[in-house]
Amino acid sequence: MAKNAIVITDLDGTFVYDSRALRPADEAAFHQLQKQFFVGIATGRSPKEVAFIETLGHFKADYKICFNGAIVEDGTGRRIVDRAIPAVELQAVLDYLKAQHLTFDALDGELRIGNYQPKDQSRLWGMTLICLDDPYVAVAEKRIYKINVRPGAERFATVLAEMQQLFPELGLFESDGKRIEVTAKNTSKGAAIQALKANFSGNVIGVGDSGNDVPMFATVDQAYCMAQAPADVQATADVVIDYFADLVRHVDTIAMKQEA
Repeated sequence: MAKNAIVITDLDGTFVYDSRALRPADEAAFHQLQKQFFVGIATGRSPKEVAFIETLGHFKADYKICFNGAIVEDGTGRRIVDRAIPAVELQAVLDYLKAQHLTFDALDGELRIGNYQPKDQSRLWGMTLICLDDPYVAVAEKRIYKINVRPGAERFATVLAEMQQLFPELGLFESDGKRIEVTAKNTSKGAAIQALKANFSGNVIGVGDSGNDVPMFATVDQAYCMAQAPADVQATADVVIDYFADLVRHVDTIAMKQEA
């Protein structure tokens, strides 16, 4: 039977509900959905971290959207999109982070490098974290796909507004009110979905829970949001569900061809 839909799910807070482990029901739902549809992943994390979850859940995703769309791969590992932050813009962001004494970690696909030291190492998903007192030169020499800026609750809104003004050419997304995710220009989960839809005539379904999922919700044919998501994110979705496993109750809707 030909598969007539792609289901793309976020990881943290959506499929990996507590950012540590998979619920057995969600893992089973992934396998069940994959029998009928293509099932992929869209995340702010790296391909290495996606591979960690694939091993944990005993599955192979049909598509991988990583770093909020800076890297897009198909199931064979063929890279459809590869878009790092340009060196000049990377240096400008690093200069700002240093001047403002902000905590951050930068990802090159293999490592997390910065001045961020997490208390919970289980959330690293097999990634090596390099925490330096002065990480700026080391980061500037890398090919960086995403930077997580962590201003803290009190400074979050101010730093986000400043970065939006200073770096209009970069992708900036709020994640859970805790991180500002920085990527290259024209990088988003929505842009990645557009790249997939260019070569696929069926439905594309998005499942997520945070600000970086909103561009995906605006691009897919049907958007499913987790009930624990912020109200403004829920408002951009078509359906609100409690768990990823709830999607199995919507297979008929997922399979139904949407009218243009």
